[in-house]
Amino acid sequence: MQLVFNLRLRFKANLNNFILGPNRGVVHGLQVVARGASDNYAFVWAEEGDGLTHLLQAICDDATQHGIENVYLPLKDVLHVDPSILAELDQISLVCFDDIELIAGQPEWEEALFDLFNRLQENGCRLIVGAHRAISLCHFQLKDLVSRLNSGLAYFLAPLSDQDKLICLQQNAVHRGFVLPKNVAQYFLTHYPRDMRTQLKLLEQLDTLSLQQHHKITLPFVKTHLQLP
Repeated sequence: MQLVFNLRLRFKANLNNFILGPNRGVVHGLQVVARGASDNYAFVWAEEGDGLTHLLQAICDDATQHGIENVYLPLKDVLHVDPSILAELDQISLVCFDDIELIAGQPEWEEALFDLFNRLQENGCRLIVGAHRAISLCHFQLKDLVSRLNSGLAYFLAPLSDQDKLICLQQNAVHRGFVLPKNVAQYFLTHYPRDMRTQLKLLEQLDTLSLQQHHKITLPFVKTHLQLP
């Protein structure tokens, strides 16, 4: 069972379409935690656009495939509600938080996360926390929470090489139902910001343009019509 508080997961985000690049050890480590075969807590961080959200959702998908009840919760989507919602999660086998840095400096949210952390440990459940900066740079105010967050495994999700990014773009194009020529993918990486969030937005825009104009995807078409979203 996978709980998402009515939040929509990325389409088909799973480990089969996650490009490992230099992060094979990170993925394996999180899988082990998620399946309950090792430590019951892990922290993972990455720069913006380097695939953290995809990875966390993929880990939840993997847990679901193994019959593990789990919840994926991107905090950027729930900050408008009362942090007491976290109290509902203490019986779930695997809890994955995304964007954890966004609650730093918000006492009620920090307290709620600290309390949940303790209850999950007491209940033998697992917790994976994701952020877009290292714990020391999140500036949490509650010292006990910082201590908890520093208590387990810690991973850094390294950025992909250009070759891995090219593979990622072409693979995502296939999932959208079209073929992305290699020279177009290389043009993306050469002429636009290289983080994967921007690159995938470009891919989405290109898909929409080609469908609207009933035009085959070629480099001249891209140069003429594509603009940075």
